[in-house]
Amino acid sequence: MPFDTKMLPPDSPCWKSFSVHFGTPEQVPERLASWRESIGGPDEASNWSDLWEQFLHQGTITDAAYAAVPHIVRELERIAPRNRLNYLVEVAEIEAARHETTSPRLPPDLGEAYHAAIAHARQLAVECLSLEWPKIEFRYLLSVLASLHGHGVLGDLIFYLDALCGECEKCGGCVYPEDIQESGYVK
Repeated sequence: MPFDTKMLPPDSPCWKSFSVHFGTPEQVPERLASWRESIGGPDEASNWSDLWEQFLHQGTITDAAYAAVPHIVRELERIAPRNRLNYLVEVAEIEAARHETTSPRLPPDLGEAYHAAIAHARQLAVECLSLEWPKIEFRYLLSVLASLHGHGVLGDLIFYLDALCGECEKCGGCVYPEDIQESGYVK
């Protein structure tokens, strides 16, 4: 199921008009290219981090995210399904942030490609459901699915589920509110 849609070309002067959290807007297409070229290599993780931090920071996005997401999702086909989860988490966080009133509006000229990319990311996330995952990664995958389907609050709740419990002083495991009430445990 290849993803093929018209995206903002890397050489478009429009990239210069976007806002970014770090660096300059012109770096976004350059960093997209660096990340794309590094997929499967030792610099993949650092190039990925350099890229997404430009338009996603502490749950807030810039308008550059809308242009970058289609390029990112297109490359996810080249990444083994088990390794896609980290990328899907970031894409889902961008989609969840898009629904926030404080986020920049999706420009109409980027809307078609962006929405097509999110729809494709949903399909890729659904494919990941067929894999065996450790409990926490499965929880993250469920969070991704919720956020990519427009339920960002539910996605956040699932992602940060462990923050809803206390920590056992003896074993470090989760102590849930009902356990706290029953046992008198307070921390």
